[in-house]
Amino acid sequence: MPYLRTEYLREAVDWTRGGTYREDLPKSGLLTGLLFEVSGSCVSGATAATADTWLADFLEKVEILGNGAEVIASLDWEHIAYLTYLAQSKMPPTFWRNYATATQFEQQMMLFGRSLGDTQFGLDLSRWKNVEIRMTNDTSSTYHSAALSLDVKLIFIEELAGAFPGGYIRAEEFRSWTTVQNATEYLDLPDAFPMRGIHLQLIPDIDGNYLAETNAHNNADDIELAVRARAHRIFKGGADHLFHHNHFEFPGTPITSFQADKTADYGFNVGLGRPYGIATSSLSKDGAVSANIPTMEDRNDYTQKLEDREADSPVGGLVLGLAPFNFGTLFYERECRPDWLLNPNTHGPITLDVHTRDAASAPDGTNTVVLESVVAHPA
Repeated sequence: MPYLRTEYLREAVDWTRGGTYREDLPKSGLLTGLLFEVSGSCVSGATAATADTWLADFLEKVEILGNGAEVIASLDWEHIAYLTYLAQSKMPPTFWRNYATATQFEQQMMLFGRSLGDTQFGLDLSRWKNVEIRMTNDTSSTYHSAALSLDVKLIFIEELAGAFPGGYIRAEEFRSWTTVQNATEYLDLPDAFPMRGIHLQLIPDIDGNYLAETNAHNNADDIELAVRARAHRIFKGGADHLFHHNHFEFPGTPITSFQADKTADYGFNVGLGRPYGIATSSLSKDGAVSANIPTMEDRNDYTQKLEDREADSPVGGLVLGLAPFNFGTLFYERECRPDWLLNPNTHGPITLDVHTRDAASAPDGTNTVVLESVVAHPA
């Protein structure tokens, strides 16, 4: 009978501030997923008036490479969080806090199949001479008082008859660009593998106080995903409708949490592109009742701000909303049924056209396309 086995690849290893951690995975084993746990101690007050606030804001690219160059996965931290949310119907635990010298934590799971424990899709490590993990952060001594601490756990399937007959799911950032007012980005998507998922992250430009200049959906007010060289549409519409469609399509309600010690009127990321419910309270760090009423501006984008700051009384909050990590999903075949995948061999050229709204607040944002593909293991 198959079962899951979990073991450390590395435990509490130092991850140099502003550095890349590199480690070879075992030479063999049927890997269904990786679990990352990262922690770091804040420099007191360092992120009170900066764009980066949480530890997650400093965690950058995670790459899994076969034989030194073959991309198995190449994603930013937020990309992994979103794909795992889709696969597992769970948001990551957001231990987002920046008060004084608090220890910040991040937990993240990266999957190589449709879900954790998938017996059809996963990573057979024996098919490569070597599989390497590379993880990059961009923090410094300004923000964290010492090197980050990193745990990497391997999650294997044991006693599985047959080694992932469907292959594995490759996930990667395909294209990223800066938005231009009233302009369309015309993309020809790759034709090497059948596609399981096409996801679009929309991050508006921020102002001098690190607040979004506009709503995420204005980065892409008109989107067209098509096959057969634009002859047949799969999706046509704006990101605002896409966010609502995704909300009803995927299980669960995205929720994030935070403890913010921020200078008044400076923005911080709450992880949801379109919040519709926020609950807040003052938190005591000095054993005294807060003098200020915790007040947040009523905003409907991924950045929020406090109207005032009281020392030793950070504001805690829960946020419900749409568009986790500012993502919308244009195509997602959860079960990877062969006939339901977008296959360039049968559907012809696959195109994605993304238009940015004709508004002065819309340029200088960042749009990113993340793709999931079904790939056979090397022979």
